[in-house]
Amino acid sequence: MTTTTDLEEFVEASAGGGLFVECTGCGAKLVEKKAGECSISALPSEDFLETSPGGDFYCRDTCGAQCDPFKHSHHGDRTVIGTQARHDEWTPREDYALMSNTTIVVHRETLIPDAVTFEEKMAVCGACNQPLGALVKNHTTFVALHDSVTSIRTNQPKPYLETRFCDMAQFFALLILGQCEAQSSLKLVIRSLDKTPHILVWLLDSYVVLASGDLVDGREAASAANCPAFPAIKMLYKVFDASTAASDPRANGEDASVGLMDVPLGCALKVRSLSCCCSRRTRCRPRAARSVNSTSDSSTYPTPSRTTNCETALTSALRAICKEFLYRY
Repeated sequence: MTTTTDLEEFVEASAGGGLFVECTGCGAKLVEKKAGECSISALPSEDFLETSPGGDFYCRDTCGAQCDPFKHSHHGDRTVIGTQARHDEWTPREDYALMSNTTIVVHRETLIPDAVTFEEKMAVCGACNQPLGALVKNHTTFVALHDSVTSIRTNQPKPYLETRFCDMAQFFALLILGQCEAQSSLKLVIRSLDKTPHILVWLLDSYVVLASGDLVDGREAASAANCPAFPAIKMLYKVFDASTAASDPRANGEDASVGLMDVPLGCALKVRSLSCCCSRRTRCRPRAARSVNSTSDSSTYPTPSRTTNCETALTSALRAICKEFLYRY
C-alpha cells in the first residue's frame, strides 16, 4: 500500500549488485561490498529472526531446541542435522545480508572495521556517534541497521528508500502501520534505543485513505502536473518531554494497551518532526501521515485562502462517507 516497489522485487533486482551502506548523519561508509561480493535476501517479517511465526528458525537457532531436542533434531525430510545446525537462508554472513521493510541485518564481519562501535546492544556510528541500530536479540553477531538513519545502495540507480518510497512520509506511514498491526494495538509509543519515550501516536479507528492512479491539479492542467498515488493515515499524537514521560502511564509502560517501538534517536526525531509538520493544513496534496495534535485547539489549523482540487475532492469524499455512516447507523 505504501510502497512503489515490493521488497522482494527490490532484492531480486539487486541480485549480485553489491551492497553499500552509509551513515546519513556524516556520510561515513559502514558497508562496502562490490558486485559479486555480497548477496541479499528478504525477511518474511520485521522480527522474523527473533520470533518466527513458524517456529522453525526460533526453536532451532534461538532457544537451542531445548523445548523438544528430539523433534528439532530432524529436518522436514527426517534427515538428522543436529540441534546446533543453522538455516543458511536466515543466517547473515560476511557475504550475505537480510533486508526487511525498515532494517537491514548484516554480520559483524560485513561492517568496515571501526566504522561501527557498540554501546551494550546499541550500534553507533564510529564517526559521528549517531545511533544506527541494535544487535539482534540472542544473536550478538547480527546487527540490524535502521533504514531511516542509513543510506543503502545496490546496483539500483537510487538508494533503497528512494527506490521503494515516494518520500520519507510514506516510509514512516509503513513503519507505524506495520508496528500497530504486529502488536495489535492502535496506540504506539515510539522510543529511542535507550528506552526514552518521544511520541505517542494513536490511529483513529485504523482509518486509512487509499488512492490509486495520478492526481492532477486543475489549476495546472495545462502543464499536466501529475501527483503520484499516496496513502494517508489519520492519527492523534502527543509529544513527550521529561515531565510527561515520567508521569504519563502510556509512556512509562503502565498502560498495557500501548505498543512500544524502539528505533534509533534520529528516526524518533524525524517521526516527531513529520507529525508536527503534517498537523497543519497546507495547499499541497495530503501527506502520508496527516496527523492531529491532541493538545491543540481549532485555532491551530488556519484555513488557507485557496485549496487544490485534490484537497477539495478528498474532503468531499470524506464528507460523503460520514453522511452515509450516520444515515445507516
